[in-house]
Amino acid sequence: MAVTKSGKDKILRYARVFVGGYDLSGDARTFSSLDNSLDQIDVSGWSNAIMQYSPSLRNVGVKGFQAIMNDAAGRSYALLKDTPNALPIAILFGGGGEPATGDPCYHLPTLSIGDNVNISDGAAVVQADFLADPDTATALTDNPLGVVLHPKTWIIATTTGGSVNYERFSRSGAWAMLQVVTSGGGTWVFTIEHSSNDSDWSTLMTFTEIGDAIATEIQTSPVTTVVKQYVRAVCTRTSGTCTPVITFSRNGFFGAVSSASLSPSASVSVSVSPSVSISPSASLSPSASVSPSASVSPSASVSVSASPSVSPSASVSPSSSESVSASPSS
Repeated sequence: MAVTKSGKDKILRYARVFVGGYDLSGDARTFSSLDNSLDQIDVSGWSNAIMQYSPSLRNVGVKGFQAIMNDAAGRSYALLKDTPNALPIAILFGGGGEPATGDPCYHLPTLSIGDNVNISDGAAVVQADFLADPDTATALTDNPLGVVLHPKTWIIATTTGGSVNYERFSRSGAWAMLQVVTSGGGTWVFTIEHSSNDSDWSTLMTFTEIGDAIATEIQTSPVTTVVKQYVRAVCTRTSGTCTPVITFSRNGFFGAVSSASLSPSASVSVSVSPSVSISPSASLSPSASVSPSASVSPSASVSVSASPSVSPSASVSPSSSESVSASPSS
């Protein structure tokens, strides 16, 4: 069953950040911006009355990320020093509590640029920007804004996450990020599934990481892939335990209608022109005679609008109008 969104309750207290397979939420202080915009090219011509622009390259990245200087293994200083580092990042926004399935996120395959050390409120902090990694950030990872499919949760058995309802299908592919932040060894299979009706599911993508160590992986689907309305994560256990974090984004263009109502409305227009002739000598029972001036409406027009449940080949029997003058014999 699809999860319910929690509304306008996303505050920094409940944000969580995962960098390169490590949870830095206990060190993180703030960030300046999570960028997602398009450069603009002026394409105005002499005869244009107003300025005109064409979108160009997408600008993405986490700017001004700041964390308490923590030099313990796997913490902020150990990860961010020695720039540049290829470190995928995911920032999850919990709704009134720890991030849950369906909550929004910002995630990217990035390089950490800069390891500046500053003093903030008397504490030493490390500051860095996370910019798109030229080796992994492509059109297949076009959209950094996504949803949480599996929040940070220790799992010991096969787990099927709640589904996220996108309300309509999309047709430009998708991408997902897996971060295994703890591992007790063993073997797992992590998959993303999608469905048109929240009941019949098929595999959209499968990660190659098996959960036996701390790791990060990006999976993409071709830009021509149709992604169905509902999406979920499935973690299938063979052995061991682990703590995965899975985030997901759909790219580009979205369908105009939900996949539950893909049958377009049929419209049928029927024009009937009956040809009716009445002989002047026609007789009506018992002994009525028909006036030669009998008139028949020669062109009845019927317009029928059919909903999706009506076959376009539906037959319509229009009512024709006849005017008959009869003078019965006494």
